[in-house]
Amino acid sequence: MNFGGQGWSGLRLRRGGILRLALLAIPWSALLLGCASGHRANAAAFTVSAARVGSLKIAPSTSYASVSRYLKTLKGAHPQTSFLSGECRVSSVKYSVKFVLLTLSQTGSNRQSDCRISLIEMTSSLWHTSNGLRPGDTLAKLRRLFPRAINAGKNTGGNHWARPINAFDWWLAPVSDNAEHPNLEAYVKDGRVIALVISIIGH
Repeated sequence: MNFGGQGWSGLRLRRGGILRLALLAIPWSALLLGCASGHRANAAAFTVSAARVGSLKIAPSTSYASVSRYLKTLKGAHPQTSFLSGECRVSSVKYSVKFVLLTLSQTGSNRQSDCRISLIEMTSSLWHTSNGLRPGDTLAKLRRLFPRAINAGKNTGGNHWARPINAFDWWLAPVSDNAEHPNLEAYVKDGRVIALVISIIGH
């Protein structure tokens, strides 16, 4: 039988070529799927909400030990720590994230075990909310993504970590709760988000 003038050998060669191409395509498909999966995992590592920074759960009870363990999961974070009277600070220059923890001690102790989270500031565009707000975005985008956000005021008293003079503090998802709870915020200056922030508010 004649297959377009190619005969059996030509057909086997053609089929063999198609098979080899198919086999070659499989690893690339797997690689592309792996890349997509890795991208999603990487994005999740830097997602911010009132209750979470990446895999770190945020609550008034979040401790220095929890923060330290979390930073160790970020490749090359090289956390820097300082202990002041009644306060612990932990930061990573590479990831542009800073944690302020206050002591529970009434004596002004700065022991690690006494420190609990008070404030987190993230200034790199790596960090983002689940709906896509990140440092560098415009105030217009903030208001579109968070229609319930409120302007809680302007800093006129000096620099406060990532919040310079004349920066506004926007509360992204205000909660009517007098109990202590984490509050998701954004510092805005000159019409742009300069930091995503979580602060512990309430009593």
